[in-house]
Amino acid sequence: MMQVYFNRFNRFCQQSHATIKQAGGKKYKIPSPALLLSVFSLPKLCIRELLHYLKGLMALGGLVTLVGCSHTASVPEPTALPEMTQTQAIQRHWQLLIGRTSDSDAVGLQIALEKDRAFSAATEGWVTAWYLAPQDHWQDQVIWQKKFKEVITAGPVVEGSLLYVGTNKGSLYALNKTNGALVWQVHLSSEVMALPVIVQDRLFTRTVDGKLYALSPATGETIWVVEQSMPKLSLRGAAPVTLKDSVLFVGWETGHVEALSVETGERLWRQRVLTSQGRTDLERMVDLQARLIWQQGRLVVLGYHGQLQVLNPKTGLPFWTKRISGYRTPLVTDRTIFLITDKDIVQAYDLQSGALLWQQKHLRHRRLSELQAFRGQLLVSDGYGTVIRLDPLDGTLLGYFVHDEETAIVKFKADEAQQTLYIQDEEGFLTRYGVVPTVFASSPKRVSDD
Repeated sequence: MMQVYFNRFNRFCQQSHATIKQAGGKKYKIPSPALLLSVFSLPKLCIRELLHYLKGLMALGGLVTLVGCSHTASVPEPTALPEMTQTQAIQRHWQLLIGRTSDSDAVGLQIALEKDRAFSAATEGWVTAWYLAPQDHWQDQVIWQKKFKEVITAGPVVEGSLLYVGTNKGSLYALNKTNGALVWQVHLSSEVMALPVIVQDRLFTRTVDGKLYALSPATGETIWVVEQSMPKLSLRGAAPVTLKDSVLFVGWETGHVEALSVETGERLWRQRVLTSQGRTDLERMVDLQARLIWQQGRLVVLGYHGQLQVLNPKTGLPFWTKRISGYRTPLVTDRTIFLITDKDIVQAYDLQSGALLWQQKHLRHRRLSELQAFRGQLLVSDGYGTVIRLDPLDGTLLGYFVHDEETAIVKFKADEAQQTLYIQDEEGFLTRYGVVPTVFASSPKRVSDD
């Protein structure tokens, strides 16, 4: 019977790319969003049944030993994209195999672009440097590769001559970006899942046990550390810090936003922006997984099971608040906040007033990535191998193209200067597409939200 439950659970969870993590360190897949369990040493669970079992933990007088999902467990069906006239808007320039990447461990990964080259990391352990422009032979596209035995969960971040990556074992590595040689290595208190941020001779990174480190970018030496007590449940990952005018802004898993001194880590102010509600730990879970965005003298905060708030960065007091749940970093312009809710509804709000400008519901449950701006449009990739174009003025669907419908896109980077798109998928492929300027424009057939 135990093996039957294990098999049922594994088959069901192949449809999802989030994870639940036990206190012992093992990770199992569950429907999104992912949860990090830092107190309860819970077994394999499906999120639909988790609510019921958490309610009964105290009554049982002990820990549940095993919970599996039956074949009837349901995952929300992704909204089907409408039939649209597709044009040859893109051309594939090249494709590299850079290592498989688990979507659940890729929260802190990125594709880092420079003038003529770029860098990427795969959770399988590979860090790769590659030329942007197509080379005569595919083997000449790669500048260097380095393999780590640990799962890479953060980076790469490039600053000066160095490249930085973090791992699931709490290691932070600095490499020579020219040849991949190891410059220094430090071991932090736990898993590094936030992108390092480097400013004013400080490297700031976060670990999943609630610590924020300020390190020397040149040596890895610790300058200061601040710590926040962690809740019982939180989303898997940690948002990178935001810096403006020598002040660090950080959103904690407890639902608090803090402003800290860059030099010392001293707290300047602290504001609670999310409040727990519900009867169970899961229902009461709140988290600030999205990065805080500073724009036009305002600090934009989006919380899971919480709110969209725009704060005064000098005091932490809110200018306005909307009841919205989300965990992906918004795209914020001088006037508009573009965001994706936890149900994959795309919305736009006026930055100054908080007025809802539009919403697009035709992409629900498609496991969307963070929004990016490209040539006057909004681009977003999904977990079904598709890149989708939206009109930023009214949210209408302009078109889409399929990279590979059999695999999820885990990282997506639009380079407007080079008119190119870079896609990293779960199967380990990194693909560069060139955009045809005369074709990549608003499609005559538009799909709006009713």
